[in-house]
Amino acid sequence: MPSSSCLQGDGEGGWDKVVALWWKLEEAANFTGPAKGMGTKDRPTVVKGWINRARVGGPQPAIKDSFGFDVSWWKYWAGMNPAWRIEGKKKGEGEGDWDTLRKQTGKNGLLNVLICLRWWRDAFEIRNAAEWGERVASDWKDAVADVLWVMERLT
Repeated sequence: MPSSSCLQGDGEGGWDKVVALWWKLEEAANFTGPAKGMGTKDRPTVVKGWINRARVGGPQPAIKDSFGFDVSWWKYWAGMNPAWRIEGKKKGEGEGDWDTLRKQTGKNGLLNVLICLRWWRDAFEIRNAAEWGERVASDWKDAVADVLWVMERLT
């Protein structure tokens, strides 16, 4: 399991909480996961390169199209959520079975979701808000809020 250093935040409350809850979930699973991960359906293509490098450092993927990455990430996230949560791009709140996501620990699980969020944020900061606009920052914050909401229910 890679260290959580690649997920370090900069004091942003929602992001730091997501990482802390993810760590708690991994710790409860003894940092292991199922042999078969979440699969590759709708997974952002940048994740494949990271996995092929055995999840080690190196250059961060260049995310040149934040809007395309935004759509790709939300589709990936929707695909791994329980069906009762899916309501278009934004996810519905409520209660139901969380077994599907609760089992997604280890290197092939929710780590991929978090690393994508980190790359998305870093790409935004590199390109700066003036170039991509506030919509990108708002979409990223919505994504973090949704992942946080889910993580609070998983732990």
